[in-house]
Order: sequence, then C-alpha cells, then structure tokens
Amino acid sequence: MSLEVLSGRWTLTLLAIVVEQGETRFSELARRVPGISPAILSQRLRLLETDGLIMRTVHDSTPVRVSYTPTGDALALRTVLEDLQRWAESRSRSDRPASAS
Repeated sequence: MSLEVLSGRWTLTLLAIVVEQGETRFSELARRVPGISPAILSQRLRLLETDGLIMRTVHDSTPVRVSYTPTGDALALRTVLEDLQRWAESRSRSDRPASAS
C-alpha cells in the first residue's frame, strides 16, 4: 500500500470516520461529510474497499442496508489519523498571520 491510497478529496475524512466509529452506514457517512455527493461517496468507498482499508457489508433487510467497517490495515492507521485530526484542529484554532497583499 502506498500513500496514493489515501489521496483524493474526502478519502482521509471517510476513513477517519469509519475507523473512529466502527461499523458505519452509507447514510451516516453522507450525513457526517457535508458537501459530498452520493456518487463521489460511493466512488471513494469503493476505492477504500479495493485498497483493503474497509469492508462493505450488504445486510439482508428491507430496505437494503449497507455498512462499512475498518479492516486491520485501517485500524493500524488509527494513531496517524488521530494525530492528523489534532494537527488540523490546532491549525484552525491558531492565529495565523494575515497573508500579505
């Protein structure tokens, strides 16, 4: 697995949610990531599944329920994802100097 697996808009966000939450439904992911279209959400989830970071489960119910769970490889990234989240939060809280005009 290379870092390329984690590139792409929304990929780290989706992976972080599934790793943090465990089994997560498609609709929950759509709700937790405002601005992502259903088509892009499906595409990113398929890529994460193909790369072995999440498992997709179709539950036999009416209506059909689809959920995603992290694999061992994804869980191995938990600390990295948490560190990235803390870093992003600290940057958003920091008083960054205004850019020069």
